[in-house]
Amino acid sequence: EDTTMNQIANESEFSKGTLYNYFKSKDDLYLAIGTKAYEIIIDYTKYFVEKKDLGVEQLKAVGYAYYEFMKNYPDYAHIFHDITIKLPILAQKSKDKLTVNEKEYLDRTEAYGKQFRDVITNAIKTGTIRSDKDPALIGFTLFMMMSGIMKELEQHQNTLETMLFDGDD
Repeated sequence: EDTTMNQIANESEFSKGTLYNYFKSKDDLYLAIGTKAYEIIIDYTKYFVEKKDLGVEQLKAVGYAYYEFMKNYPDYAHIFHDITIKLPILAQKSKDKLTVNEKEYLDRTEAYGKQFRDVITNAIKTGTIRSDKDPALIGFTLFMMMSGIMKELEQHQNTLETMLFDGDD
């Protein structure tokens, strides 16, 4: 958050002017990174979900994909969670006022949401989830639960690893 475009330019070995040719602002650059994070989690989810049967197995696969994403891409995962907090008004912005990176980011968030809703809809069709419940609400609830659990795991990973692997058997 406190990083400047000058620091980013120095670290990336690009000039500040070059960065501004591609990104309108630091937030715009952050969104481009967030878009990449969504692309990775979408690919992970597809990979794990398509191997499983419809219903509860695919729901578990979504959670496992999320876990693997956080484990393998912790920096992207941090940004993935952080953008919603830092840029909450993005979804409320008029579409004609969005930058290219904002549009791409929102497109990826929608693609991930659809992917998750499709798994839930299939779980409803198989009877794994009750049909009288709203798939969007279920998806939102499950995502927030997964997000909270993963955030806790991220913060307490060393403690958990010690408990799991160094405990008495």
